[in-house]
Amino acid sequence: MEKNYTGVPQPHLPWWEELNDKVNRSRLVGIILLLILWAFCSTIMIIPKLRPQLHSLQLHHKTAKTVYAKLDFDYRDNRKTDELKKAAADKIPEYFKISTQRNEEIIKNVNGILLLLSARAGNIEDNKSAVAEFSGHKFVADIPEQSLRDFERRLADKEWRENFDKVFKATLNKGIRPLVSATVENSPGIRLIDDFGRETLTRSDDNIPVPKVAAAQIVGAVLKSEPETADREIWRNVLQNILEIAIGNEGNLTPQVAYREKLQKKATASVKPVTVEIKKNYPIILRGESVSPRHIDIVEAHDLAYNQQAQESGSYRQMIYHLFRCFLLILLMGLYLCYIHPEVVKSNRKIMICTIIAIAGILTNYGALVVFHMAGEIWTISPLLTNEALPLALCSILLTVIIGLRVALYLGFFVSAMTTMVVDNNFDLLLSGMIVCCVSSMAVRNSNNYRAFFVRSLFSVTISVAVIGCCMDFVANEMPMEALAIMWLVAFMNGLLTAVMAMVLLFALEMGFNVNTNMSLLMCDYNHPLLVELRKKAPGTFHHSLTVSTLVEAAAKAIKYNPIPGRVAALFHDIGKISKPEYFAENIPAENKHDELRPHMSTMVIMNHVKAGMLMAAKYKLPDIVRKAIEQHHGTDMVYYFYRKAIDGNKERNAVEEQEFRYPGPLPSEKSVVLVCLADACEAACRSIQKPTAAKIEQMVNDIFQRRIRDGQLDEAEITVGELSLVRDSLTRELISIHHARMAYPKTEGNFENKPFMETKKTAASEPGTISKDGQTRS
Repeated sequence: MEKNYTGVPQPHLPWWEELNDKVNRSRLVGIILLLILWAFCSTIMIIPKLRPQLHSLQLHHKTAKTVYAKLDFDYRDNRKTDELKKAAADKIPEYFKISTQRNEEIIKNVNGILLLLSARAGNIEDNKSAVAEFSGHKFVADIPEQSLRDFERRLADKEWRENFDKVFKATLNKGIRPLVSATVENSPGIRLIDDFGRETLTRSDDNIPVPKVAAAQIVGAVLKSEPETADREIWRNVLQNILEIAIGNEGNLTPQVAYREKLQKKATASVKPVTVEIKKNYPIILRGESVSPRHIDIVEAHDLAYNQQAQESGSYRQMIYHLFRCFLLILLMGLYLCYIHPEVVKSNRKIMICTIIAIAGILTNYGALVVFHMAGEIWTISPLLTNEALPLALCSILLTVIIGLRVALYLGFFVSAMTTMVVDNNFDLLLSGMIVCCVSSMAVRNSNNYRAFFVRSLFSVTISVAVIGCCMDFVANEMPMEALAIMWLVAFMNGLLTAVMAMVLLFALEMGFNVNTNMSLLMCDYNHPLLVELRKKAPGTFHHSLTVSTLVEAAAKAIKYNPIPGRVAALFHDIGKISKPEYFAENIPAENKHDELRPHMSTMVIMNHVKAGMLMAAKYKLPDIVRKAIEQHHGTDMVYYFYRKAIDGNKERNAVEEQEFRYPGPLPSEKSVVLVCLADACEAACRSIQKPTAAKIEQMVNDIFQRRIRDGQLDEAEITVGELSLVRDSLTRELISIHHARMAYPKTEGNFENKPFMETKKTAASEPGTISKDGQTRS
């Protein structure tokens, strides 16, 4: 045990409590906690994007789940591209070249037939077999004699022969296409190429005749000027047959297949691939749908684009980029807390709580994202409802009831920003998260029991998420009306998950870190074992604590601060007096035990109630705010009564050290503890006023406030001058009402009021079995 300046052993806190206090004040531990948060945030942004994506689909099989696009990508539609290429190739006309060799053969055949027919006209019998051998056809040998003579006469006509040759060669120069050509039939047209490589304009196949049509055109042109007679018709048929035999079925056009294929390749190469833009969250294939080649192509394109993006995000530059972004967010959060809430930065315990809740919030959001996507693939729920499925308000709800609203909102925005960066920088998600955090934090701010906390969390998150979804996602994405019911269902599941997780984490934090919330503080009611013991052993201190609790609650409401922590802390702030209640003014009986002690010893006994209270608080695991109130409610104030007594009893006043009569501290810092400190001093001082009046009480309260400020007891208090003024007015008003004067009741003549009690006493004494004054039992 430690010994104080008087040499008397003093109780001290357990070693683990002292170690906990040192760890709580170490800056190194705080930096390590922030580094852990930075490492976690960076990891949660990098790791998910390194995972490759691969879907396995079998052709003509039904899919077990819906496949949604996870990013915007371009899909090449091979079927439509092939159709366009085929159409471009089909637009290339058939290319032919007039064959000089075929022209010579046709002309030779025509001249040969004409010569043979002329010879037969002169000597029919001798040349019949020769003509048949030349033509290979019975028609030439079977030409009637009259037609032979008519033909001989026409050939003898020079003008007719020149006209025939002219028409015949002109027809050959225009081209005669083969009789059978499937390619030509399906082509969009025909183009001719001369010997110099020059192309004609595209002509339809009707403009380039087959051999039979070409022969008819020649005959029609040759016999155009002759009158219509029976001989003319016979001659038409004879000449038609002669030309058909001479021209044959091949015509005089040679197909340029290689040249056309070259042009077709060039045309197909110029066709740009048909790309279809697939938007993110687009259902590529629905659950139960049969897989087609198109589905396989789209899924393969999606997986390729996704894996490329994952590979790019896994590069060292992207990793450094993510590290830098997380560092900036955490730096901004640290600067905000340093300048706006320095009490959080000074306490590693609060930093640890914020870190744990932030990590839990990000992990919960990431887990909810994965589960929602899995459920969406099974039950075909659109990923457009992702914003409604993430429990973004979890962090802010917890921190609102543990630390405070402003810290909760900022940490809620931080978690929303981190989740937004994980979900591909969706600004709508960030905006939705900020709104939901504000609404839910305001809803649970004044929760006084776990049931109210759960219900408020559930409904605030559900309603805010659903309303934001209807106003933003439902309208912007043009969802069908059927999706509205699903949106509300997802919002309800989000609220239920948030409420359940908040309850679980809140219980874990209260058990593991002795976290103070309104709910846990209100469990420390008047039936707590320490208060029961205080009421029995030190009833004066107990009633003093009740009065201080009432004063603190009123003062907290006056400055619009949460009254519950201060009210509960005030109930326990003097529990250390249980050990020696008879040494304190409110419990002192007729004999004052301090009359037998030296001032130093009396001071030691008085100040020892702080350490004794801390030991009891550690033993019963009281909330942290209660421990602070026990330790700090006197600050470094002086036990002035015994200090003056020591000076008056010591002739050498310089021998009395003022520091020996001061509490060890520390000074009160948290607002609730400051209120307990002021209310405790004012309540105790006002009890010492003889015949208290409103003016005396007001003057006493003013003096205490001024003395506390001059003595530096409020140097570390997290309270403003304006709030101090409101607290002073509230304490004055409450104390005046407590110490109000009463009118004197007139005393009645006679002793009629005691008569019923006297009669009762006589009746009880006359009954058998009663106990008399001498202690004997009467039968």
